[in-house]
Amino acid sequence: MRKNPTATLSGRLIIYFLIVMLVPFILFVSYTLINYDRGIENATRAQAESALEADAEMIASVIQEYRHKAYTLSSSEIINEVLEANNPDITAASLNRIYEDMYVTMAGDTYKATASIVSVTGDVRISTHNFPSVYDLRMHSNEWDSSNIITIASRRSGSDRASVISIEDHRIEGGRQVLISILRRTFSESGRLTGYVIIDIMSDTIIPEVNESSLFTDVVLIDTGTFSAVSLIHPQRYGDFSEFPFLTDGSRDIYRAAIEGTDLELAAASLTPLLRENFRTWTLILAVSLIIGIAISIILSFIFSRSISK
Repeated sequence: MRKNPTATLSGRLIIYFLIVMLVPFILFVSYTLINYDRGIENATRAQAESALEADAEMIASVIQEYRHKAYTLSSSEIINEVLEANNPDITAASLNRIYEDMYVTMAGDTYKATASIVSVTGDVRISTHNFPSVYDLRMHSNEWDSSNIITIASRRSGSDRASVISIEDHRIEGGRQVLISILRRTFSESGRLTGYVIIDIMSDTIIPEVNESSLFTDVVLIDTGTFSAVSLIHPQRYGDFSEFPFLTDGSRDIYRAAIEGTDLELAAASLTPLLRENFRTWTLILAVSLIIGIAISIILSFIFSRSISK
């Protein structure tokens, strides 16, 4: 039986068209896949880890700066005198010296942080800004307010003279949100607790410096002691881990960095899943392009084989 030359030619043309189209296409796709798996994702992870470490170092530096300022104020002779005396008249007579110490220590921090001092009874209350009502011990003992750093300090074990750092308080003061609070206790020479020095660091001091690399969808500041957290990208989101499901889903795209000298750490959700999803999209586009290319090859082979056979 004689073979149809048109059919034979058509088959050959299909094969030739497919070879011309598929060989460079397969080489390109293979190179892209290998390059992505071995290079792009690894580079993204390394860059993300480095960026989060830099954010953690920045926050540690800010905390250390204000921790030192809290120590400086708690060591002030005049502040210790008025807190121990716990007498409004003595306080009024010493206000100029107190404010001088406070404003010298907190110079340049008008929009970054506030410093407040309060005696154990609440009769002495002074702040570089409006005195926060949550620290007014005349009104209540703060035992009901679990977010108040005075309450937190009274519940935590450890040295009474060590700084206490908390991210529990998210109140708005003067239109700015409190992000981190640092407390130091003051004592008389006999060792009696006389009062507290509290510095509230505002969110605007830290948040604009976080995620400058734009590698993360969210960066969360975590207190590993209380398991509370606050978002540094969306500061209106805070609470326990239920507010941040990505913290507990076991994803390999979560990065963590400890903040030195504290019980705080950063956790960040990477953009890698989005990049991976984009890669899948491009893979789908390439697959569709391949199918279209094969269809065009078949159509062209029939057209050319018919024209040649004529």
